[in-house]
Amino acid sequence: LRLNCELKQIHIEDIASSWLSYQSLKENILKEEINNITPTQIIDENKQYQYIKFSHSSLMKFWERITNSLMQNINEVELDIIIKLMQYLDENPNTPSVVSYCSNDSNQKYKIEKITSDGKSSYDILAKISLCEHSVGVAEKILELNNNQTLLYGKMIIVALAHDIGKIINHQMQTKSKNLFIEHSHQHISYIYLREKFGTYTYIEEISKVVKAHHDSKVSTGKYENLTKLLIQADKERRNDELNEYFVKNPKAKPFEKEEITKRQQETLDDILKDFEGLGFLANERKKNEKMSVKKKTISDNEEVEFDFAKYEEQIFLKLSSCINKSINYGYESFVESISYKDMILFSKQCIINVLKEVLNGETHFTSFVRFYREKKYIAYIDINKNFYSSKFILLTKEDKIEFDCVPIFARVFDIEVQDLELSKNQDEFLKSIKVRLKKENIDE
Repeated sequence: LRLNCELKQIHIEDIASSWLSYQSLKENILKEEINNITPTQIIDENKQYQYIKFSHSSLMKFWERITNSLMQNINEVELDIIIKLMQYLDENPNTPSVVSYCSNDSNQKYKIEKITSDGKSSYDILAKISLCEHSVGVAEKILELNNNQTLLYGKMIIVALAHDIGKIINHQMQTKSKNLFIEHSHQHISYIYLREKFGTYTYIEEISKVVKAHHDSKVSTGKYENLTKLLIQADKERRNDELNEYFVKNPKAKPFEKEEITKRQQETLDDILKDFEGLGFLANERKKNEKMSVKKKTISDNEEVEFDFAKYEEQIFLKLSSCINKSINYGYESFVESISYKDMILFSKQCIINVLKEVLNGETHFTSFVRFYREKKYIAYIDINKNFYSSKFILLTKEDKIEFDCVPIFARVFDIEVQDLELSKNQDEFLKSIKVRLKKENIDE
């Protein structure tokens, strides 16, 4: 230091206390600023995730689990998708976990078999569970089954929350196609929704395919095959849990013991037949008659009254001719209405139904149509004697392998030559790259 123009030496220890006091003061000021910081000031660090709230308690509970223990293993893009899916579920709390908008939807199977002694089906029980509750349950289950694959946490939660998202009636999607929800399964609509909503996400195509395949017994989806299997298993186990929880909450609703009842019925029949001991012929006749009555009842229950198509035939096939080698678009997705194969046109089942409804004033008579024109040899590859009313073909696109449920009608019915069919197919941008393969099972060549 300079003092009276003389130099004076001062040791560092003599001023250390002043320096340390200032440093301590700086740290105290910083701590005070951190304590008083507003949520918007820390948005870069955690984007205010802790301030997100959901109305549905199961969503809120699951979100707390994410923020408390999973967030560090989920990237920012996937976390934003998860939030949007949870918000969408929260906005639609009344959507049930099973729906039946589409006649071909896999949820229809829940209606068939009664599982309680008072006659309730799985559908009756599962319809009381909200989609929101079921989706969160599947997300919890998939994390339970995931075997600590932390790198996939984000993708696992996305597919679990989105696997049934197509059950929500989305009016914006419906504006593009009023028949979307009655023509396509919920998993297909989920696939469309994900691609439209999160199209910029790097893995959207793969993730969408996983969701689309969650009711597919063949599985696949490439490198995400394990994730697909995980989703299928989580969904299946959650459904079993939901049914078990119903019986725990409703102890009076006893499960329907199908095998036991069948056994008792057989024992009763055996007791009756014992009364005819020594009259083997009569006993055998009785058995045959019972089998015949069951068969007749099945036919009468499952088949509709035959319809006379004679006066409508020209209109029906004129309408169908306008659908030959035609694809339709829903948002970013293309669907096959019909496609040619050898000397036939494969019409989608839904295309036939739509035409019949239009011509027959709202009626379909689909099974009668197939039966009538199969016998008339207009239709091929359908074994009506085994109660099949459509055929399965495989459509191979550049990106996918599609199982196509269709009614094959010969080109000669429309007076079209095979070479003209190929030209017609090549005029459709989507169809011209598709290769058609015959699926062997369940058909009569």
